[in-house]
Amino acid sequence: MSARNTGESGVPGVMNYQVRAQVYINGGNQTVANNRITVSGAASATIVLSIASSFNSYRDGSGGDASGRNSATFNALPTTDFDTLFSRHKSTWQGFFNRFSIDLGNVASLSSLATDVRIQKAMAVPDLGLISLFVNYGRALLIGSSGPLAVQPANLQGIWQNQLSVLWQRYVVFLPPEHD
Repeated sequence: MSARNTGESGVPGVMNYQVRAQVYINGGNQTVANNRITVSGAASATIVLSIASSFNSYRDGSGGDASGRNSATFNALPTTDFDTLFSRHKSTWQGFFNRFSIDLGNVASLSSLATDVRIQKAMAVPDLGLISLFVNYGRALLIGSSGPLAVQPANLQGIWQNQLSVLWQRYVVFLPPEHD
C-alpha cells in the first residue's frame, strides 16, 4: 500500500509512505490476486511487514524514498525462518529492556488482576506494582518505536494515547516520607 498525505491549511501534502508485506512459506502454495495473498497447504507462513515514509526532517517530508527504504529492510533480512527472526528480535529487544529494572513491590492480590480492574482499585488502594507496570509499558513502547534502527523518535500521543486526559497523568501516588 502506498499513499501520500493530504496537506493542510494551504500547505500541500508532500510526504509519501508505503506499507509492504512479504509472506514466506514453508511448503504449500502462495498466490497473489486482487490485493490478496492466499496461502494453502503450507506447514508455516512468516509474514514480515515493513513501513516507511519519505520523511527526513521537519523541514523536508518529501526527500526520502519510502519504497527504497522498504526494499532495504527486506534485503537486510538474514533469513526468512520465523524461529531465527524471532530469536534475533528477542535478543535485540532484551538487550535494551534488561538494561534497567524497577520493582516498587507488589501486592499479590492486586498483581493477579486484569490491568483495567487494577487501575480502578488503585484509585482507592495504593498499588506500587502498577507504577512499575506503567514504567515497563512505556519502556516497551519506546523500545519498539524508537529502537536503534528508528529514523525518528517516538511520539507516545496519537495512536498510543488518543485522549486529552492521559492515564499516567491521572494516576499519581503520594509516598509517605521515610521515617528514621
